[in-house]
Amino acid sequence: MNSSRSRPWTTSLVVAAFLFGLLPMFVSPALANEVWVPPAVNAAGSTVGNFAAMTGTTTHFVFSIPDDMTGFVSAKVVVIPQNLVTSLSYTLNLQVAKDLEGFPVHLFTQSTTVPVTSFLVTEIDVSAIFNSANTAIGLDAGLDYAGLAWTTSANTRVLGMRFVFNSSGGAAGATGPTGPAGAPGAPGATGATGPTGTSGATGPTGGTGTTGLTGATGPTGKTGATGPTGATGPTGDTGPTGATGPAGFTAQVVGGGTANANPPNSAVSYMGPFEVGDSETESDVSMAFPTSDTLSGLQVFAEQSPGSGNSWTLTIRSMEPPPASRAPSRVPRLGARTW
Repeated sequence: MNSSRSRPWTTSLVVAAFLFGLLPMFVSPALANEVWVPPAVNAAGSTVGNFAAMTGTTTHFVFSIPDDMTGFVSAKVVVIPQNLVTSLSYTLNLQVAKDLEGFPVHLFTQSTTVPVTSFLVTEIDVSAIFNSANTAIGLDAGLDYAGLAWTTSANTRVLGMRFVFNSSGGAAGATGPTGPAGAPGAPGATGATGPTGTSGATGPTGGTGTTGLTGATGPTGKTGATGPTGATGPTGDTGPTGATGPAGFTAQVVGGGTANANPPNSAVSYMGPFEVGDSETESDVSMAFPTSDTLSGLQVFAEQSPGSGNSWTLTIRSMEPPPASRAPSRVPRLGARTW
C-alpha cells in the first residue's frame, strides 16, 4: 500500500481544513477543459436564489459557463462523508441566467440517493441535471451564469465541484521540454482484419509437371435408378387345353313363402321364391331364374288349416319369354293343385 494513503486521519483533517480555507479564494482550471468550482460563501448568511452560500445543510456553487466551452461533458460534487454515513440522499436545484435576465426563469431539480463510505473522498456524479438544462435551453458559453444548490441532511463535508467540458482551445502556449520516455505499454488488442485487396494480374502458365501416381480406386457408386419398362413382346403360342374339371352341382334348392305376413282371405296372393314375402300384385314378387330346368320335389307347408268349408288353392306360375314375333311380355304356364 502507498504510504501516502496510510497517514493518520488527523493529518488528513488538517490538510482538508487548509483546503477549505483556500477554496473560497479562487476558481481556477484544475486540468485542461475542466473548472474546479469551490463552495460559494456568504458571510451574511443569506442567499439570493442560488447565487450565494451559507453554512448548514445546503451548499451553493456559483460560476459562469466557460467562454471556450463547445460541449458539456460531466459534473461531479466532491464530498467527504463523516462518521457512520453509509448512504447519501441529496437534492439538486439548478438555476441558469444571463446578464439582465430574471430568475428563476430556468429552474431544474433532481433528487437521488447514493451509497458512500465514511471518511473517503467521494465524487458524486451530478451530470444529469446539467444535461437536462443543456437539452432544454442550451448552456451558452461565456454568457450564462449557473447557480447549483446541493442540499442533504447527511453529516458530510463538501469540497467543491468538478465541471468538465469540451473546449475550442485558447492560444497555444510554448512547448514544454520533452519529458522522459515512459515505460512501454502493454501490447494493444489485435485490430480488425482489413478488407481483401484486389486480385493481382494472372502470372504466366508454369511448365507441365510430371504425371503423378495413379490414385486408389474409389468406392463403388450407388445403384442407378431403374430404367423404363421395355415394349411388350409378341403374344406366345396358345398352350394345350387343360384337363376337364370335376362336374358341378346338378340340382338346387329353391324355397319361398309369405315371410311374416298372412295372405288375405278370399283373394289371390302371389308368393315369389327365396322368401321375398307375398303380394296381391304378381310383378312385385316374381323373379327370373338364370337357367332352364325341371321343378321337382315341390312341397307346400301351411302353419294352419283354412278352416271348415274353406280350402287353399296353390298355382305354380312359370313365365317364359314369348317368341320374337310377339310383343314383349311374359306368358304364364299354369298348374294348379288344391289342398
